[in-house]
Amino acid sequence: MKLRFAWTPLLVQSQIMGMMVLAEFQTSMWTTHEVQRLTLDRMLLYFLLFAAVNFVVVFTGDQIARSHGWWTRSAYLLIGAAGGTASHVVALAPGGYYEASRGGVMFLIIAIPLLLGAATGFLMHRSLGYSTEGDDPHALAAAAARAKDAADSADAVHDTGTARYYEGPLQVRTSAMAAFVAALIASSLYSLTVMFSLGDGMLPADAMPPLYRENPALMALVGIGFYSLFFYLFIRKAHGFLQARGKDSMRSYALAGVFVPMGFVLMLLALMGPFAIMVVLPWVLPSVLAMVVYHRLAGFEPLALPANIEVADPRTMLAADHVRRRVRRVIPVS
Repeated sequence: MKLRFAWTPLLVQSQIMGMMVLAEFQTSMWTTHEVQRLTLDRMLLYFLLFAAVNFVVVFTGDQIARSHGWWTRSAYLLIGAAGGTASHVVALAPGGYYEASRGGVMFLIIAIPLLLGAATGFLMHRSLGYSTEGDDPHALAAAAARAKDAADSADAVHDTGTARYYEGPLQVRTSAMAAFVAALIASSLYSLTVMFSLGDGMLPADAMPPLYRENPALMALVGIGFYSLFFYLFIRKAHGFLQARGKDSMRSYALAGVFVPMGFVLMLLALMGPFAIMVVLPWVLPSVLAMVVYHRLAGFEPLALPANIEVADPRTMLAADHVRRRVRRVIPVS
């Protein structure tokens, strides 16, 4: 199965990375912590530079992957990570890496481009989609008709020679990368909401967290990473709950993003009173967004089979309506 080629996903991925790197570059996040007063023209030129560096690496990696037949998500995660790292190196080296080593945040300055690049590479892979080459509806209809008349008509997979089709029950796929991307998006929305609330002028400067006063951009980044852990756990647990109950619609996942925060409101009402609503309310929209994005990115897979069983007595392997389950064996007592 080949990925289709399209310029738009590659360009969008490069633009996303270009904007992220530009934000880090303009705020001097890893060096002076002072926002550079760039003109619009210089900002545009820097953005084009960072996006172009990322695009060259990603496009080259895409061509190499296609020449070797590497169509898997993992290959494009690595391609995206390489592109993100390259654009960060151009923007931040050598000063950023030197200051990061002095400040003890070298792990962050290395891990962040890798994670952001891998996340955008995953989105690029999903956006490219697969080629329609070999999709023959008439051959599928013939294969399905043959399977219906054959003895193996219970088989849900139809092979036409050029493609395989599945018509069995489905469930939303369990995907760690889709959960990570959804958690990152929801955490970004929540963290920005918190940052705006801190900067509304209601709190005095002394009441602000020290990191917010020193480097607001770095605080936002740390907040995004911190809250991503909570959103990731929430997505995985909510997905597992819905999957176990056979819920696979977008509506069910969106409602899960509403009901879970509301459940916390009910638990906190006894402790905090009406103030609990103000505490939990900012979580609702990011939670809904997280579940909707996960449903969109994860896709579907065949419904999982029941778990294996262990049999100590083979006689017990009888149907639920078998007569032996309704009667008891009589043993005479002498």
